[in-house]
Amino acid sequence: MDSEDILLEAGSKTCGLELRPFTFGTLQLCRKLGLDIFTGEREATEDEDGDFDGDSIQQIQTFIWIQSQPIKDVLRAVKDGTWEDEVMEFSFGLELSDMNDIMSSINEIGDVASTAVDVVEKPQPETSSSESPPPPNL
Repeated sequence: MDSEDILLEAGSKTCGLELRPFTFGTLQLCRKLGLDIFTGEREATEDEDGDFDGDSIQQIQTFIWIQSQPIKDVLRAVKDGTWEDEVMEFSFGLELSDMNDIMSSINEIGDVASTAVDVVEKPQPETSSSESPPPPNL
């Protein structure tokens, strides 16, 4: 099984919700909705008691909604501008006691996504010191 198969097949389950794997579509939606803790721009913020701040909780709820609800419903809500209301309604079904399970599932999805992407370095061209550099493009 190659890395693309892992990315497409590996989902997760949390709080009775089946979560889709992290895909290019997920990344696009996370960027569009400003979910910067899921685009790698920052980490979730916790206070000294280990509780997440309001913005981090909102992003986590939105991510779980994106990954668990039917794709057509998610895309419709984003297009219509009703996604925040739908996430709010959805969040009433998420219990605070489930936060550890939710974060474990999110981390599992992230681990699968990161192992599925192989970065290959671009080979450097071989040049000898006797060769002159190519002329500039004019």
